[in-house]
Amino acid sequence: MADAAYIQSKIYYGYGKAATHLGLDYTFYHPTNPIDPLNVANQIGTLKVSLNVAWSYMKANKYGNAIWQTVADGRDSPLSVGFTIGDYFQGTSLNNQVNTYFIISKQLILPILSVECNKFITITRAEQDNQAGFNGSYSGYTPASSTILASNMPVSMLEITIGRENKQKLPTDTLMPRWWLLMPNLGDVTYKNRDIVIDQLGMRYVIATTEKTDFGWRCQAELLGA
Repeated sequence: MADAAYIQSKIYYGYGKAATHLGLDYTFYHPTNPIDPLNVANQIGTLKVSLNVAWSYMKANKYGNAIWQTVADGRDSPLSVGFTIGDYFQGTSLNNQVNTYFIISKQLILPILSVECNKFITITRAEQDNQAGFNGSYSGYTPASSTILASNMPVSMLEITIGRENKQKLPTDTLMPRWWLLMPNLGDVTYKNRDIVIDQLGMRYVIATTEKTDFGWRCQAELLGA
């Protein structure tokens, strides 16, 4: 009698066959830490991948969703590349756009899930003096006094809400928006509230809440004012 592992292997084999006809080539990466995860040294191979939001392939994606069902050969090496949760894959679409994703789920019998990335970020943590009373120095955030936790890391950042009032109260200020920040758990690095996020455009955010799950990290980040 077939066991669950055998059935799962057959399902992943079927995904691979389907992707051969429906998918495009993607390069897979297996980073061990959040420092430059797409470094060429982290490449583990290339697979055909087909992405959808419904098995019928009759439903297009919409604003506000970064989760994709991922049709690819999910078997372990040497039968496939052996990708796992937290691995990235990157490829070029038919309109020559480079798309990046990371794997968040390979649950038994169920679809493989991945997250589409729309930002590359660096995360830093300020070094602060915890001594009580006046210590003669300012302990706020400065780039020179911070530790880099992650760099050049692809993530998903989608807006949650318009947020609270900007304390700067400048004439052109708007309410401070908040964003869902989804990222893989790489190297067991722990992120905390007040960590600073800087995206590839130089926009700065502060992490307000953190949640570590089996899928990776889900945080709320708030845009920093001037």
